[in-house]
Amino acid sequence: MASADAQIELNKSIDALEKKIDEGKVKLSNLIKATDDMYESMKNEVESSWDSMKTAFSDMASKFRN
Repeated sequence: MASADAQIELNKSIDALEKKIDEGKVKLSNLIKATDDMYESMKNEVESSWDSMKTAFSDMASKFRN
């Protein structure tokens, strides 16, 4: 039973990480299209998205290391 619960939890974590990756791709695409005036704001959004992905991946990895 524990193995099935772990698999369910892993799948949830993967789904959440994939969602963050997709959000990051959209923000990166918007950054590429940004005008000079919008660049700094968009850059900050992409950096925030990247930080969020790193945190989600780290959290997921630490759950399953133990």
